[in-house]
Amino acid sequence: MSDLTKYALAEALRELLERKRLDDITVTELCTAGGVKRQTFYYHFHDIYELVGWMFDRRTQRVIEESRRDRDWRGALLRLMRTAREESALMLNTVHSVSREQLEKYLLRVVEFALWGRIREAAQREGVPEEDAKFVLRLLEHGVGGILMDWLDEGMAGDAQQVCDRLCMLTEEDILGLLRRFGRRR
Repeated sequence: MSDLTKYALAEALRELLERKRLDDITVTELCTAGGVKRQTFYYHFHDIYELVGWMFDRRTQRVIEESRRDRDWRGALLRLMRTAREESALMLNTVHSVSREQLEKYLLRVVEFALWGRIREAAQREGVPEEDAKFVLRLLEHGVGGILMDWLDEGMAGDAQQVCDRLCMLTEEDILGLLRRFGRRR
């Protein structure tokens, strides 16, 4: 029953976000929309932002599971961007709230998952230690994540495929170039 309540609250929040910014939604309003008592809400979550974090954790798991089918990280990135468009109210009303950090964590986790396989494989081929490969991962993860946050800040303006293609073109070249520089450093 516990997960059903959490999912009901998440769905109620999603519906409220169609009309309001996250910062303007109260726990009382959320509980009314979700058909639960305030006590029940506080049994599961400390505040609305914790609920948002829980929602993004579930979404991250789903996008990562779906992305496992993709042969390259391009597909995972495009899936992430399409999911953002499908969930535009949640994304846009979160990016413009104090819970922006939850959204950034979500994006970075998915980008990390998408990039790591490609970076790890290239690092092994180039003889680059895992520590250096993880450094390259962090650099590119934050670069790609920053571009995605900008894309969200701008209301997801622009074609997701075009943004994805640009990111992939640059990142693919950066992966090999950076790893080769680390390899020569040894």
